Amino acid sequence: MLKPGEYGDIHYPPILFGDVISSVKFNQGVPPAPPITTIPVVAELYDGPNYGGRKLIIFEDVDNLATYSAYDNLTSSVKVFKGPNYTPGDKIRLYDTFNGSGKYIDLAPGEYPDLAKSHTFSNLTSSTRFIKGDGTGSEPVPPGSMEYANIPIIVELYDHFFSKSSIWGADPGRRLLLSQDTPPTTR
Repeated sequence: MLKPGEYGDIHYPPILFGDVISSVKFNQGVPPAPPITTIPVVAELYDGPNYGGRKLIIFEDVDNLATYSAYDNLTSSVKVFKGPNYTPGDKIRLYDTFNGSGKYIDLAPGEYPDLAKSHTFSNLTSSTRFIKGDGTGSEPVPPGSMEYANIPIIVELYDHFFSKSSIWGADPGRRLLLSQDTPPTTR
């Protein structure tokens, strides 16, 4: 069992897990790196309608879902929760192109079981941004608390070494953040 910390090269003992995952970093609670400022909302993106298939949890702006987690153009349903820094009117914006540009939809805390039917935006999300509300609650919020539970641990998986001494340099490549059990995927 690995303890919280950094494991820069997992090809060697005690892990011996190279070429499956090249590096891993465990953080207790909300990760200290990369720095995350406030978390107004937390979004669970699902690649199937009705919250089926793989799930990706978003709690920061993402410029490119392809390099962030290999999750580009896969979102079919979404759950949006009030985050620890929520103020009325906060929401997440899903964009159809990279770097927060192009067509978009805004989702306030609530459940969106089929983006194809509700927003004609299924399998289009390429980047995300948090949109801060004005704090007055002027935008309707669907019923239910939709408050996000504690995130006990975040696991960051990388497809390259993040050690500065590695032959690939300091760039870890694509990153996948996991905060709970994720069902296995098929290749």
